[in-house]
Amino acid sequence: MPVAINGNGAHAREVVLITGAGGWLGGVLAQVIRRDPAYTDAQLILADIGKSSFTRPHEAYRILINLTVEPKAPKGVAEDDYVTLKADLGEPSGVEAIFTTKLGPPSVIYCLHGIMSRGAEDNFDLGMKINIDSTRYVLEAARKYQSPNGGPPKFVFTSSIAVFGGPLVCIHAWYR
Repeated sequence: MPVAINGNGAHAREVVLITGAGGWLGGVLAQVIRRDPAYTDAQLILADIGKSSFTRPHEAYRILINLTVEPKAPKGVAEDDYVTLKADLGEPSGVEAIFTTKLGPPSVIYCLHGIMSRGAEDNFDLGMKINIDSTRYVLEAARKYQSPNGGPPKFVFTSSIAVFGGPLVCIHAWYR
């Protein structure tokens, strides 16, 4: 449902936030949302890692800390219908930035960001910051801001195959 009725009785478009949008799954999700007939009018906030303020000296994380990922909007999305940004979600100010874009607060949040397996195992503090603290900050911001439909946003938390291991799942024909 691309349009919701807010508390004033006016219609508001769905605003969908995808954290980890620069990754494979985030990119696929953004495309699928725009192809779904129920969401073709949805606006997208696409966020991924900006330079992290995490400074623990660890050789493996000098690379990660300096990494920035620029999410890309799906093809055919009008410039007014999306925002891409690099944000450090391990800091409240980075989360604040994704809730205060020109599109306003999101009505749906897909929480896809995280540091996987080896990265979190090698640096426990970084894993806690990225996987736990940042998710808590996003939840706190979701509670603070009203979605365009006047209520709290829907929050979709995902995990990954990294939890279980094994082969990748088959990609359905609807994605191709």
